[in-house]
Amino acid sequence: MSQSSSFYLSIFAVVLSSSLIGSLLGYFIPFQALRLNNAGGDIDLIGLMSSAPALGMFLSSLITPRINHRFPIKIAMTISLLLILITINISILRTDLKIVFLFSLIMGMCCGVIVILGETWVAESSPSTHKGRFIGFYTTCYTGSQLCGPLLISFFGFNDLIPRSIISTLLIISSIFIVISSIALTSRNIIHIRSSFNILKITPALFMAVFCFSFFDSSILSLFPIYSVKNGHLESSAALLITLIFVGDALLQIPIGWLSDKFGSKKIHKLCGFASLILILFIPYTINTPLIWIHMIILGGTAGGIYTIALVRASEIFSGSKLILTNSLFGILWGVGSTFGPIISGTFMKIFSQNGIILSLSLTTAIFLIFTLYKPYVMKLGKSH
Repeated sequence: MSQSSSFYLSIFAVVLSSSLIGSLLGYFIPFQALRLNNAGGDIDLIGLMSSAPALGMFLSSLITPRINHRFPIKIAMTISLLLILITINISILRTDLKIVFLFSLIMGMCCGVIVILGETWVAESSPSTHKGRFIGFYTTCYTGSQLCGPLLISFFGFNDLIPRSIISTLLIISSIFIVISSIALTSRNIIHIRSSFNILKITPALFMAVFCFSFFDSSILSLFPIYSVKNGHLESSAALLITLIFVGDALLQIPIGWLSDKFGSKKIHKLCGFASLILILFIPYTINTPLIWIHMIILGGTAGGIYTIALVRASEIFSGSKLILTNSLFGILWGVGSTFGPIISGTFMKIFSQNGIILSLSLTTAIFLIFTLYKPYVMKLGKSH
């Protein structure tokens, strides 16, 4: 097999695995929540059970660098896929909530390992002249796949046999493709904790970018429907606006990656930040006009670009173990942003009425733009292993 064919087989295997994680979580989390709700479960219990996969993904950010040190990426991803196959079936079939929570937690950890190692391999292995486009393709597939999960519930309801069979089959197929691929990372050295602080010091703008987008993502998902309803939209219309944001995120990452390859990642990163800030500030002026529909699509794309280009920039600066550590730190920052986004935006909405969410999103985006002025960010840094 030629080197080019080997690369495309490998990227297909990695993107298939990561996309499957998006679909799996998009199905499993709402399925479990709705099933518990129909069984009369308390809202606090539903929230706790729904948090298990996300908590597992957060924990995976802490352990993935050590997993990479002990196991080649091919073995780590294959074992993770097979563990997901086991844990998702147990989590769906069992009714003991303690067992369901435990296996959902393990499933989330395995999902996190797949995402972190997959992002790292795509970022490190993509040709430098097309890096933005390949990473954009990766994020497009992952985001788009998340929309497939809820569709399975819409089609099959609480009959879990067919969705479970589809997901299980795809997990097996995905693990086979990983096994026959040629994926490998350049370094498996263990990284000490002090390296985390060095990386944060060198590239604070990248970590602020991840925090900014996760803050945006969780705030929009949880509170923008309320903002829309308070501005006169029906609940169905508010839900559609959220869908359009994710559609924009999915559709525009490849074009943004192409712009990054052509004009430079630093320029496009700042452009995504400025465009997002302007689009957020203009939401109150378009929320009750037909322009809001296209407005949401573009905003989803530019906000998603803040995260996509952070992955591109990280791969331009780091490789090997340090790139894995960087992506693991991204996972931690994602968890922090996702946790505090709804809390801070909700508090702002209490203080400043419904426009509080606009203020909170604007502030975090503005802070990201300020961080891009940090000197090491705008310097041309040599790649560090």
